[in-house]
Amino acid sequence: MTKKSLVLLLFFMLIGSFCVLQAQSVNRPIDNPQVQMIGARAKSLGGTNPVLVDDINGVFINPAVVGSVEPMPFTASSQKVMGYFDYQFFSASFPMDIFIPLDEKMWQQKMVFGLSYGSSVLRDIPRTVLTTVGTRDTIRPIGSYSSGFDVIAGSAAVVYHDKLGFDRLSAGMNLKAVRHFVGSDTRSAFGMDVGGLASYNLNKYSINRLHVGVSAINVIATPLVWQDKTTSYMPLQPFVGVCIETMEEELALFLHNDLQGVSVGAEWLLHPSFTLRGSTNFKNINIGTGLVFPNVMGFGDQHYGVRVDYNYTHQQENITVDPTSSLSVSVLGEVKPRTPEILQPENTIITANEFVALSGVGPEKTTIRIYNNQILSRTISTDRYGRWKFQYFPLNEGKNEITIKSYSLQKDVSVESDKRVMFLDTVPPSLGVRILPESDNLKIEVRTPSSDISEELQRVDGLIGKERVVFKKGTSHFWSAVVTAPPEIVSDSSVPKEMQELMLFAVDKVGNETGVKKYPFYIVMNFPVDKHVHYRSHIRCIGRASPMMKSLQLEDSAVYVDQNYNFSVTKKLKPGKNLLKFNFKTLDDQKIQYTARVLSLKSFPDLTKNVKERREIQFLATLGLFSGDADGNFYPDREVTRMFITKMMVDATGLKMPEKVDENLFPDMEKDDPSAPYVYTAVNEGLIFAYPDGTFKPDKPLTMAEAIYLLSNAGVIDEETVSNQARYATRKELAKFLAYTPRYEIRIERLINWEKGYK
Repeated sequence: MTKKSLVLLLFFMLIGSFCVLQAQSVNRPIDNPQVQMIGARAKSLGGTNPVLVDDINGVFINPAVVGSVEPMPFTASSQKVMGYFDYQFFSASFPMDIFIPLDEKMWQQKMVFGLSYGSSVLRDIPRTVLTTVGTRDTIRPIGSYSSGFDVIAGSAAVVYHDKLGFDRLSAGMNLKAVRHFVGSDTRSAFGMDVGGLASYNLNKYSINRLHVGVSAINVIATPLVWQDKTTSYMPLQPFVGVCIETMEEELALFLHNDLQGVSVGAEWLLHPSFTLRGSTNFKNINIGTGLVFPNVMGFGDQHYGVRVDYNYTHQQENITVDPTSSLSVSVLGEVKPRTPEILQPENTIITANEFVALSGVGPEKTTIRIYNNQILSRTISTDRYGRWKFQYFPLNEGKNEITIKSYSLQKDVSVESDKRVMFLDTVPPSLGVRILPESDNLKIEVRTPSSDISEELQRVDGLIGKERVVFKKGTSHFWSAVVTAPPEIVSDSSVPKEMQELMLFAVDKVGNETGVKKYPFYIVMNFPVDKHVHYRSHIRCIGRASPMMKSLQLEDSAVYVDQNYNFSVTKKLKPGKNLLKFNFKTLDDQKIQYTARVLSLKSFPDLTKNVKERREIQFLATLGLFSGDADGNFYPDREVTRMFITKMMVDATGLKMPEKVDENLFPDMEKDDPSAPYVYTAVNEGLIFAYPDGTFKPDKPLTMAEAIYLLSNAGVIDEETVSNQARYATRKELAKFLAYTPRYEIRIERLINWEKGYK
């Protein structure tokens, strides 16, 4: 049983509950005036007949009839009872669609609203006074007054098809206000009526259709109280009736209860424009006719159907009582075919099938035009009961708005029906993925466009490395998961050597699969990697970012990332240890920093692999002890000269040199010599001296002992002893010796230690 059927059953259970409560009331009842506030057709068929399908003349008896009427009808009735009571009745209805949130998806339900007014008045009642003159009493008229009731009701009804075994099922409700007046005295009350009306297309045993109606008037009612506190109530009155349509629906037979027992009636369609009616409860006889004018000019050049009904009622038991006459005029709406309805599918659907079954109801034996996105797509005809079905209606990829119209040559085209929205979805869902850091975790969000109902997801699975990602459903368009972040990508760790990837698999509502998709995050450095040894003053950092990254910086400088998520940036290095800091923002503006340790060693072009001492030379040059010649080479096989040692001592001790020398220092050292500032500084600081003949002899080679002496005397190294003191030393030999002296050995060890010194 569907939710809507369950709601309907609960509705009728409430009716029964209220009936029991009202039956237990102890207030004094009054006659119910609204049983006479009906149209002439309803009066001809028994008055309290709850089975008047397609006619709002009986809305005060069964509010469910509002749901079965044609669009925008209006009726007005007048009735004279026994020559004294005047009854007027007016009613109109307004069909519309509303959305009722009983399912996960809002389903569209057609509702009809009505507004009715009824009045019953006994007029010209004599007002008299009793006077006594002497011993004689005299009744003297002093005027007249009126007494009666006014009832105004707002009605609402819903219509279902193919529910609880019936072809059509209506449920309705009146919310009403009642005013009772006697002269100038007035009292008011409020109440509620409920009812149901069911139809079944039998087509057996000479019966074409069967209708069943049930209603209860005043299931809820407040009491009527006069100023003297006299109280009465509007009585609960249930009505039940059946109708059988036979002879190809030209004859309808009625049976129902009324205030005096049981009433039977019949309605015979003699001509499409003329109907004869009659009923009796074996105390009264009702005879009436109905005349239809199918094409009356109205407002705005519109044509309307108009029906005029007349009823004559005569009491069998008392023929002296004046008969009752009723006259009703009903506007049946514009002269158009009845607006058809789409019954199946009931709600918005999403499907991967290119064809869908459509069915519905409309006018009997009429052409139904089916439109897809306002374009005429197919036509089909209704059967004798107004049913139609299109088994294989083709859909377009994406959104399909299906509407229908009924068409006939006599009445042209109807008003467009309510639409049904269907999505043909044969395309895998489009995923929006965000991978966001949360401390040592990753929050993964998967979204599909919330405006597209066809993109709803029913399953999402993921994998990062070997760890499964378990997603939880937030909504049909949003799934999320939280996993432990791989240690390689946690903030303040080394730059990742490989790009992390989320392997994602999703299935949408109709079963379209995305396949396994890869979503990389966050960045990867192709060059340099962490603990990189570099031999140039500048380094070019090359890497790749991912769509999960918003912006990237190296230190405080922005890094351009191209449309393919590649980036490249040059950074100047200082000799020795360098810590490169890559800072980036994620999609939620969180900051993550990766670092790369780079050891920048000073080198020279002529230090090839054949130079076994090249590492010692590079280490000492990085520590500021060695520098190359003017052409940039080191020349490792050259002998150590006084000028070479002089430069070493000045560089190693960090002495401040003049930018230029104003006069020649020695006969063999011109002031314009590039090395003159070194010689000037070293001599002035007492690190080295000239020869007795006044020359400096910058190119004079030194033995290892002489070189070590000068360096230790300058405080560059501790005093060391060497063997083979007479042989001249080469630069590479000096480098190898110095690298293993205690002072520089410690400094070199610190230089190549990756775990310390990087900040």
